[in-house]
Amino acid sequence: MKQRNMTIMGLLLVTAMLGTGASLNESLRVPAGEVHDSDLTTVNGSITVGDNSEVKGECTTVNGSIKVGRDAKVEELSTVNGGVTVGEGTVVSRDVQTVNGSINLNSGSRAASVSNINGQIKLQGAEVDGDVSTINGDVDLLDGSRIGGDIIIEEHSGKNDRDKPLKITLSGDSVIEGNIIVKEEDIDVEVHISDGSRVMGRVEGATVIDR
Repeated sequence: MKQRNMTIMGLLLVTAMLGTGASLNESLRVPAGEVHDSDLTTVNGSITVGDNSEVKGECTTVNGSIKVGRDAKVEELSTVNGGVTVGEGTVVSRDVQTVNGSINLNSGSRAASVSNINGQIKLQGAEVDGDVSTINGDVDLLDGSRIGGDIIIEEHSGKNDRDKPLKITLSGDSVIEGNIIVKEEDIDVEVHISDGSRVMGRVEGATVIDR
């Protein structure tokens, strides 16, 4: 269901953006230290937000990556086909999401929630206040990262052909304050915990490996 919803999201996103005069084949950039007072939207292009900048709106693309520099402020980051990188000390007040692409949150950064379908999710000294969800991506919590909600492995809409376990790794005193919930039955999930890290809630549908 999650995969279907996010695919529909992508189609609706294209339609809405075409209807509002968004850029079609252009990459967008906010220079360091500047404030952008509206949404940044493109279809085929990347989005870059410089250090110490602020975007008072959503950063949205369909086919392109999103990169936010250090100590910036943005509302929401969303792409369909592309990775998302959030720089050190940056605050995303709402969601970080992609369908096909990795998500990287660096030291001191913070987001409300994080989700994708395919691609690694990596938090390195970062915080997510709500849930982290994926269907087919490994999740790494490193260097004291914190998730305030749950990690959720959503159901796959068809047959899952993954030939190796999906790994959730916690190290360096990282913590999940909620649960780890595996909704997909046709997948092996391993939770690797080391260096004082912990899951404060329950683990459902996964194998815990303490190191």
